[in-house]
Amino acid sequence: MEIRKRSGQLEAYDPQKIIEAIRKSFRSREKTPSESELAALLASVELRLKGQEITVEQIQDEVERSLMEQGYYDVAKAYILYRDHRTKLRQSRQMICNTIQDAELEPCLVQIQSEFDDETYPLSSLAIQFAGFVKPGMDAKERLDALIKASIELISQEAPDWEKIAARFLNYSFHKQLAADLRERGIHDFYEKIVYLCDQGLYGTYILENYTPDELRYAYTLIDEGRNDLFTWSGLDLLLKRYV
Repeated sequence: MEIRKRSGQLEAYDPQKIIEAIRKSFRSREKTPSESELAALLASVELRLKGQEITVEQIQDEVERSLMEQGYYDVAKAYILYRDHRTKLRQSRQMICNTIQDAELEPCLVQIQSEFDDETYPLSSLAIQFAGFVKPGMDAKERLDALIKASIELISQEAPDWEKIAARFLNYSFHKQLAADLRERGIHDFYEKIVYLCDQGLYGTYILENYTPDELRYAYTLIDEGRNDLFTWSGLDLLLKRYV
């Protein structure tokens, strides 16, 4: 069974996603559902989905209906509120992506929403601030710079982590430019990057003399890209300007 996502893409059906969404709704009402209750609700949802072209919206509609029919009225209300909240989060992401005209930014925005409290760091506020900085005729790089500036403008004593969010966008912008630079130079992996840097005299040739291509490619797998998320904007901006 496959599910058609809002983007139009298909993905494999995962019943655990339905169960987790229902469980969260119970927990928001300080209730703990039994496994048999969750199984019964899932079975009710799946029964109605048979023979249909399944979409995310249809699944959510059937979850609401099953909760109501089985008497979990307060949980159904919590699920509806949860669904509405998720819709607003998605709309905020879409507003920013559409303004920048860069759909590839979506995963970065999703990660920000999952890691930062939405009440203190709402992307809806960022979208409004961002709109004030965007000017006609801006290219993609300039629009990303405007998004970074908008994030910085939101920094306050009560919301200091907007600087970390600004760093996420700066890191995204840098890696987007880096990918283009690597393609232009015909560099496809870490080993080829080392070769290029040695040819430019930036790295010592002893690296290539003492390590095989496979060893250097393995070394790349040890790099934890997630540590880039620890930067603040000022720290990452200084690093890029001084050393990159």
